[in-house]
Amino acid sequence: MAYEGNIRTVPGIVASGDLSAAQYLFVVLGSSGAAVNTSAGGIVDGVLQDKPSAAGYAATVACSGVSKVKASTTINKGALVTSTNAGKAVTATTGQTVAGRALEAAGADGDLIAVLLDTSGVAP
Repeated sequence: MAYEGNIRTVPGIVASGDLSAAQYLFVVLGSSGAAVNTSAGGIVDGVLQDKPSAAGYAATVACSGVSKVKASTTINKGALVTSTNAGKAVTATTGQTVAGRALEAAGADGDLIAVLLDTSGVAP
């Protein structure tokens, strides 16, 4: 059962487009607002918490704390995670940017798991 708690959000963020299907995916922030991350293993800025349905709508992005994140495959509890090119969590491999640590295991694509967000490191 995924959970979240004590998240810190980035104020004043808007969606770059329709993100109604992107809740709990890793996002990046750009000049036009929040967008689903498309760079596998790359830097992310946080996790989308809501479902803005059009460009310019307010978007709540968690940048630290414990957030729900949608998994792309099986993930072991305690694993360092990064983002796929679809914004889902996957186990980080050497050299990839770490987005956080899985606090729960994921058994399949689409599972929601709790992740302790930490976007400041690279997987060893």
